Amino acid sequence: MLASSWCRVRHRVCRVGRSFRQCAEIFVACPAALIFTLGILVCTGPFAVAQTKDRSQWADALPERKKWFESREINEAARQRLGVKYMSCCDNGDVFRTRFRVVDDGTRHGLEQWQYLDGNVWKAIPDDVIKQEPSLDNQPILFKNRWTGEELCFFKPNGGM
Repeated sequence: MLASSWCRVRHRVCRVGRSFRQCAEIFVACPAALIFTLGILVCTGPFAVAQTKDRSQWADALPERKKWFESREINEAARQRLGVKYMSCCDNGDVFRTRFRVVDDGTRHGLEQWQYLDGNVWKAIPDDVIKQEPSLDNQPILFKNRWTGEELCFFKPNGGM
């Protein structure tokens, strides 16, 4: 439907000041454009459907695990800094699976700074997203905004190192 409408528009354009050769190229392009579009849809259709499936272990998770994740909330200071109104770490966030480390922050007090590996770069976890309650399974858990990539919540293993 869209391709035939496009061809009709092109046909009208051909009537006004176009050569026969230019019009012939447009008519040849219409079926080619239609075939190209259908080919793209056939090739990408299964991938579009696959992206909507939950590839995580969430579907098979125990009810207690689901409850723990759904009940985690962003710290008030982080919500104010980020300018977000939602409370849950899960509302717009996903768990970011990566490696973590603790380093000395370089001050004379020697405070610890949590970092995570994002690609090939170690990034500091902002203090206002670090939760004092322990993580689930004694593993560090970082929630990042699925659209902006901003850190939302971080749970240290056993509440610390």
